[in-house]
Amino acid sequence: MKLLYAVKMLFMIDTMSARIELDEIKAIEEIVFDKEKDPMINPHGPISPLRGYILYKGGYMYNKRLYAPEIDTICTLKKTSKLTDYKDPIYEYIKKPANDIAYADISIDKARNNYLVRFHTQLIKMFPCADGSLSIIAGRPDAITSFLTKKEVLPESMYILAALFLMSEQVDIPIIAEVKEEGQERLVLKSMDKNHTYVDQSLVLYEDSKQLKDEEKNYHTETVGVISFLRSYIGDRLMHPSTKNAFIEPTNYEQFMTGEFLNTPQFLIQSYIFEFIDTPKKYIEFVEAVYTLLTDQIEHAELSTDKHPDSPSICEMPTNKNLTLYKVKTSKKVLKKAFDRCFVEKPVGMARLELNAPIYKLKEWIDRFRTFPFNDSTQLPAYTRVHIYKRKDNEFEKEETKKYSNCVETALLGILCALAYNPVENIYTTDHIPTASADLQEFFKSYNTPSETTDQKIHQEWCRVVADLGKDCIVYKTENNEIVSGLVNILYVLSEITGNIPKVVEIVQFIESMCANECLDNVSAIQEKISEMFKLLSKNPEVWIICDSLKIDKRSTKQTDIFGKITVYYSYKNTENGMFVDIRPGHAVLRIVAENGFNTELIRSKLKKIEQVYSTLPNYMGYIIKQYASIELAKIDHIEDEFGYIPKKQIRKSLIGEISNVQKLFLLGRIYSLECKAFIIWSFFSSTTGHIMPLTNPMVRFTKNIIGSTSLDDAATRQAIFSASVFNPRAEEYYPTIEYTTQDYIKHDFDSEIVLYLLKGIFTWAKYSEDVLIECFVNMLNSISYANRFSSFLKRYQIYKIILEFVKTEKDLLARMAWIMDSVEKASLENHEKKHVNDIYIHWFIYSFDEHRVDLNIIMKIYDRIDYNNFMPNYKLCINSGNSYSRILTFLNEKKNNFCNENNPQSIKKYERIKSMVEVAVENRSRRSNSTE
Repeated sequence: MKLLYAVKMLFMIDTMSARIELDEIKAIEEIVFDKEKDPMINPHGPISPLRGYILYKGGYMYNKRLYAPEIDTICTLKKTSKLTDYKDPIYEYIKKPANDIAYADISIDKARNNYLVRFHTQLIKMFPCADGSLSIIAGRPDAITSFLTKKEVLPESMYILAALFLMSEQVDIPIIAEVKEEGQERLVLKSMDKNHTYVDQSLVLYEDSKQLKDEEKNYHTETVGVISFLRSYIGDRLMHPSTKNAFIEPTNYEQFMTGEFLNTPQFLIQSYIFEFIDTPKKYIEFVEAVYTLLTDQIEHAELSTDKHPDSPSICEMPTNKNLTLYKVKTSKKVLKKAFDRCFVEKPVGMARLELNAPIYKLKEWIDRFRTFPFNDSTQLPAYTRVHIYKRKDNEFEKEETKKYSNCVETALLGILCALAYNPVENIYTTDHIPTASADLQEFFKSYNTPSETTDQKIHQEWCRVVADLGKDCIVYKTENNEIVSGLVNILYVLSEITGNIPKVVEIVQFIESMCANECLDNVSAIQEKISEMFKLLSKNPEVWIICDSLKIDKRSTKQTDIFGKITVYYSYKNTENGMFVDIRPGHAVLRIVAENGFNTELIRSKLKKIEQVYSTLPNYMGYIIKQYASIELAKIDHIEDEFGYIPKKQIRKSLIGEISNVQKLFLLGRIYSLECKAFIIWSFFSSTTGHIMPLTNPMVRFTKNIIGSTSLDDAATRQAIFSASVFNPRAEEYYPTIEYTTQDYIKHDFDSEIVLYLLKGIFTWAKYSEDVLIECFVNMLNSISYANRFSSFLKRYQIYKIILEFVKTEKDLLARMAWIMDSVEKASLENHEKKHVNDIYIHWFIYSFDEHRVDLNIIMKIYDRIDYNNFMPNYKLCINSGNSYSRILTFLNEKKNNFCNENNPQSIKKYERIKSMVEVAVENRSRRSNSTE
């Protein structure tokens, strides 16, 4: 059979990209595979490379492999005996994806459970994800990728993949694993008439059997295993549309949105194939192999006599040792349907390609208007855990326990991507920095175009650029790895890897001198100097810097440095884009700055068109493209959000209720950012606070995998993930391998700003029932009552504002306010914090006058709870409350009758005591004002 190459030059040179790109996909789909019969790839069928591309872009397999509740992802967090410079415990975090296993108790239905266990076992083996990102590469010689990439197997690998693909489509291909004779195991695939051999490869693992580990078989068991798995379910009732909840591709959009198709053999194999095939040439060979095998089957097929004409006819199961013998003679009707799903005549194919035109045009539009390497926050590099790099030996430390969180390194990576970006050609380059280090130049030669995600390999290779630089001015935490956070330290690294240009060194030393003098009076000078430095190093000269909230503080290693927010702005084609680095002691965070919207509406209109077109296409391809467009539109809608697109509404909806569906969450975009993961955990902890969840619950298992995917040895990560544990006393019970309790969080990692943010969310937009709100609030009070957090936290103005919003939503606001204060007093009594309650109520009393419309009922409710006999000695009002003290004094004078009862002398004493305190506060404020004039 001869291929008609529509674009011959496309296949003369293999591309360097890891996956096939859209322009290449379009060219592949235009090819005719048999000039006599005129067939093309069905652009809406399972063999379309566009399907694989969209599935990948949607992050479906990424989410499935890393977070599926059917998989036990192995990770541990242990508290060590070591302490930080601030006397907080150091934790050891270990994650070993190679040890991941499928749970044995996924479903109560025995047949479904057997299938799901086998399916997820195969998924783990085919996607080992050894480095924590989606990958089919494994260190095991027995892995299927290891077999397919062997030098002698590679020429026939496309036929092996074609066989796996067709078997997932319920077509039994006679690919046989001959394993009867030890040392002579082979994988064989011949034509139906036996006249042509497509595959004939040895399955033997080691020529020298001494290399075998204990109980290890000396042949490629994982390759045999996937063939056996697929063949076992050809014709099985679980794969038949007539079976309730069958494992089939969705037939309508509602069925698609359940996410159940993620458990189908088709999804597994198609996802693997798109990861494995990395050039158009290979994909053409794969399609040709599918066409050859399928037409060969049709030519030799018998007419169907099945009870179910749409399924294969099952012959006898093999009884010998050849576990994967060809056991099914597939009916011609089934084969014809499979062929029609994969291939169509040219006129039909071209019409469907025309329907796909908006998809192909989308990337052209995005690239045309791209002015910055990161289109949205999801494309920013997110910090992870990396191996220590030893520059002297040019190798990475393999010891898992020595991995570290690379937050500062990741911030530097984002900065360098911006500096190296050429917006004219949409590439990275260091040509404008001739003094750049060899490692920096090599890095941007290897990764020379913006990508949607930063995988583990990129992070690890970036270590070669910034780790172990051997300069006294650059401070690391451990073994000259893990850059210590601080503006001066970061700028020294930037200077070093760009060649220590004299002017750049001068700028860094100037900023360092300001730090040494502990003088930040002239922030604009720092801003100007960093802008000057970035102009020297940037390919796009239209760059400027804004510095915000700069302060001098101590690094985690106790040296003095500058911390705050540094925003980098770029301008190109009348569009401004940028990002900021929030530099904190011990941490650095990279965020996107929303662009000005000049091109947003153009991209939005293109996505809207795609969404509309595919909403009318009633097939699997239509569903995945419609969903892809919907997610991309949501990203645009949330482009100005600080943390970018997080599907909060859908997450909460999926987590609340007796029947939760994790699979739905896997369709909402790649779960990648720490903020998205944290929101999932926050929602789970708060929404389930009143429930006792078994460890076998899918949501518990899912959130365990989410937590395990983060860098838990990093304090900032623990703060983000475990803040909501204060609302759920059972949170720590759900994850027995995580040695970190709510009290550990309160004592060492407590972040009042995060908890305030969460509390506001729970009481406002979360829309929880009143029972859940009450449970969350009480649990929070009990949690923070330890380690001196109770009073300082509840005295904050933001807490009062949140409480006020909560009580004002009900008609019986006084009853709610009383309940709030009862809860505070109960928690304080149980945890020996009673002495602070009066102080809390005094603060709330003062805050109640900050409202535009003072509510006498609220004021009196708080006032009544103040115990004037129980003030701490020499108690003074030290609340920064603007002009409220004068307003309070006026109010007390005008409403004296409301506070005093002539028949109750104690009420008068209380009134006079509080009024006297306010008068002193007014006098002190007036004195301070006069002294500053």
